[in-house]
Amino acid sequence: MLLEPLDPNERFRDRRRRSRRRRGIRRVLLLAVVAVAAAVVALGMSFLSGRGPQTTAGADPAAGASSEATETAPAEPEPVPLPGEIRGVHVTMALASLDGKLEEFYALTSAGLNTLELDVKDETGEVAFRRPAVPLARAIGAVRTYYDPRAAARDAEARGVYLIGRIVVFEDPILAVNRPQLAIRRPDGGVWTNHSGLAWTNPYDERVWEYATDLGEAAAKAGFDRRVITVFQPHRYSRTQHLRDDFLTAFYQSDILIVMDIYAAGEAPIPGVHARDLADGIAAHGHREVLYMGGDRSAIVDYLCESTRAGDLVLTLGAGDVGQLGGELLKRLGDDPGTPSKRR
Repeated sequence: MLLEPLDPNERFRDRRRRSRRRRGIRRVLLLAVVAVAAAVVALGMSFLSGRGPQTTAGADPAAGASSEATETAPAEPEPVPLPGEIRGVHVTMALASLDGKLEEFYALTSAGLNTLELDVKDETGEVAFRRPAVPLARAIGAVRTYYDPRAAARDAEARGVYLIGRIVVFEDPILAVNRPQLAIRRPDGGVWTNHSGLAWTNPYDERVWEYATDLGEAAAKAGFDRRVITVFQPHRYSRTQHLRDDFLTAFYQSDILIVMDIYAAGEAPIPGVHARDLADGIAAHGHREVLYMGGDRSAIVDYLCESTRAGDLVLTLGAGDVGQLGGELLKRLGDDPGTPSKRR
C-alpha cells in the first residue's frame, strides 16, 4: 500500500488559512453591526424630527444619488521619488529634537536641498522614537523620544524632501552591555570595547540582524520607507549548518529576501550545506518572497536597480563581500539616470 507523501508545511498553511478566515468573519460581523447601528440612529433622528427623508423642491433625487456615487476617496499620497541628484544633509536625532530645527533644514529646499538623512539608531545605541514600538529596544532601555517619526515623514513628504532613515547596526553599546551574549567578547569572556570605551555587537549573530531589521520595519511603518529588502550572505558552512533552523524564520520582517552564496572564510564546504537549500527552506516556511542569487554582486545590483522603488529600505547583512553592495547600488543609481528607481 502506497501512502501519499506528506507536505511538512501543510499544517502551517492550514493554520494561516484558518486565521485569515476568522479575521474575515470578524470583519463582516463588525461591518454588519456598524450598518445596523447607523440605520437605527437614522430612523431615530427621522422619528424625533417628525419628518421623513425630503428632497429640495425641483431637485432631481436621481441626480443627487448620481453625484454621491461619483465621489471618490482622496488619493493616497505618493512617496517622494528618489532625486536624480541627491543634495542633502545628515541630521542627528538630538538635533532633530530642537524646536524648529527641521523647519530650518526644510527651508533650504529653496537653495537646492532635496534629501534629509535622519538618525533612527545612532552610534550610541539610542533609538530616536518610542512608537512604532520595537520590543527589544524598550527592554534594553534604548528608546528615547527625540522626535515623532510619523510627523517627520509627513512633513518631509509635504515639502517634497526625500527622507532616509539611518540605522547604525553593529556599533551599539546599549545592546552589547544589556545583552552581552550578543556582544563582541574578549578572550576572557568580557565585553570588548574600542578605544572610546564603546561596546560593539557581534556582526555574525543573526539576533543582531533581526534587531536592525525590526528597527527598519518600525521606520517603514512610520512612513520613512515602503518596503524592506534584505540581502543576506551566510557566514561559514559550519555556522550555517548550526543555525539553519533559526535562519528559516529570522527574516519574516523583510518584504523581499535575497540569499547570496555562503562566505566560507577559509572553511572547506560541508556536503549538503548550501545557500540555495537555505533559501528554499526559508521560502517553505512561509516567507513572502525569497530569491537565491549566488555570488554575482553585479547581478544583484541589476536586480535591485530594476525592482526597488522610491522609499524602499535595502539592508545588507552577513559577512564577506555583501557589505560592498550598498555602495555599488548607490553608485549605480547615481550614475545611471535611466534606472526605474531614478525615473520614479
